[in-house]
Amino acid sequence: MTTTDVTDARLRADAAMRWWKALGPRKLDDGRVLPGDRAALARLRRCATVLEAAAEPATARLYTQLAFAPSNDADGLRAMLRTALLAAVLAHVRDGTEARKIARALGAPPGGKPEDAALKPNRFRTLMAARTEDDLLIAFRRAVALLGRKANVGDLAGLILGWTDDAAGDRLRTRFAFDYHGAADAAPDRTPSTGTAP
Repeated sequence: MTTTDVTDARLRADAAMRWWKALGPRKLDDGRVLPGDRAALARLRRCATVLEAAAEPATARLYTQLAFAPSNDADGLRAMLRTALLAAVLAHVRDGTEARKIARALGAPPGGKPEDAALKPNRFRTLMAARTEDDLLIAFRRAVALLGRKANVGDLAGLILGWTDDAAGDRLRTRFAFDYHGAADAAPDRTPSTGTAP
């Protein structure tokens, strides 16, 4: 993954966070509460498919904020579908203050058994195998529900936008698996703790 790719991923995660915050209710410094766009959130939560989510105006706003390069080819369509998937999943997040990565939050607690994980091993394998947007919609919505609708929005955005990426998807899913199993330090592309290169 190039420095540009990492920068783009961070900018898109930040944009997704801003979009998500703008849709939800916000408390102002003077104590007033802005309601956000509850209707858009409700419609996105009810979407049964990614194509339904793509038809929502809020999804188009997210796509604009994510700043994908304009394209009418297959890459452009994939970016639009990933954006719709992201919008439909983020609509289910109620609390974005979770600091842990999604995979770590779904995995077993330190020293725990795989069966102690919030996302049980069979469901984890289902998520790892998911490649279509509608399968990912089901899997990531389930993951958010298992986390009590509290999730790291930036990390979730990065996962959803990169999960099926031709260039970086395998690396992202591998790192997700290592994080889920509590072995992030041993994941590929990490320098060993001794500071020496392999």
